[in-house]
Amino acid sequence: MEQRRHQKVRGFTLIELLVVIAIIAILAALLFPAVSSGLQRADTAESLSNLRQIMVGVYGYAGANRGKYPLGDNYAHAIAPFLQDPNQAQTVFVSPNADAEPEIYELPYIPITYSVHGYYTQAMPDGQGRHTSSLRHPARTIFVADGNQRTDNNHQSNWRFEQPMNLVFGSRATMSEAALAQPIDIGPDALVSGPAQAGWFRYCNDGSVACAFGDGSARLIKRGEVLADHIVP
Repeated sequence: MEQRRHQKVRGFTLIELLVVIAIIAILAALLFPAVSSGLQRADTAESLSNLRQIMVGVYGYAGANRGKYPLGDNYAHAIAPFLQDPNQAQTVFVSPNADAEPEIYELPYIPITYSVHGYYTQAMPDGQGRHTSSLRHPARTIFVADGNQRTDNNHQSNWRFEQPMNLVFGSRATMSEAALAQPIDIGPDALVSGPAQAGWFRYCNDGSVACAFGDGSARLIKRGEVLADHIVP
């Protein structure tokens, strides 16, 4: 009887295995930045969508309250019923690019990492914010944006952005065109420890701050390119 010959199966050599591992490592190094960049872009798009929804809520609130903006220190609760989807109130006020997830203890508490303009949401004698007619340049005035998160307040951002205070509560009528065209101080631009460092913008979108303007539009502005013109009333 003829015996079958068994071919000897040749395995990978150590050098071949090392070459394969090296190729996989190179491919991973090439693909990881692209994947990471894609995720960053998706998060940024979601953040801008959040801001547009917030502006829908702001003007929905104003329409139901004699044209008055909500108070800054309670804006999220005030406008939540006027969002496109009120069920998203627990998520729409938090940027997906925030440095840390705000801690909440119980519903209906609403966590926030976006801050609204301190001047327009300042309390007036009637207990409301300012009238919408006080915003004279809606297409170029930032109304809500990423705010510095406070480590002493469960990683929340301030309700209102108030810094630089001389600009947020300044007067356009007293400033020259050259002064309005000057970039603002970027401030701490980090997770902060207390109220003294809070109230600034946070450039958490790969070096840009996500902003919604008074006309409801939203876009990114790079660090160092936010102008006095964007925030002076």
